[in-house]
Amino acid sequence: MSRRSLYKVSIIGIVAGLLLALFFKVVEERTSHKVYTLLLNIDYIPVLNTVQFPEIVEVGFHIIISIAVCLFLFLFIRFKKITQSRRIIRFCVVVNVLIAILYYPTTLLSERTPAFTNLWALVFWIIGHIGYGWIVGVLLSKLFKNK
Repeated sequence: MSRRSLYKVSIIGIVAGLLLALFFKVVEERTSHKVYTLLLNIDYIPVLNTVQFPEIVEVGFHIIISIAVCLFLFLFIRFKKITQSRRIIRFCVVVNVLIAILYYPTTLLSERTPAFTNLWALVFWIIGHIGYGWIVGVLLSKLFKNK
């Protein structure tokens, strides 16, 4: 992976990650469903769960994860030689919906996050990750077209 590609994929991770965080922040403020809190939650990570980080640091953790997800997607798409934009977008959406579904049960590990049985929170959580996957897929497909 070239330095230029790494830079571009990192920018995609930052942009998509910030848009996801903004979406969840607005949803949480308007509906009281704690999806933004869930996004930033690290209560289940030993040692880190003993520190009260400022919101900007928690968003930074989220952005680091977003960049890592985008790097994984970029490398997988390149390895599998997926070239059609629709297939790239579909792959990114599917992977991110799977991530959302696999991550959602961490709500059981914190009292600050939505209840595991909160279906509206789950719906917003999945919608947000569909949007995130779509944004990442569109931007990655443009990156592959420009190669």
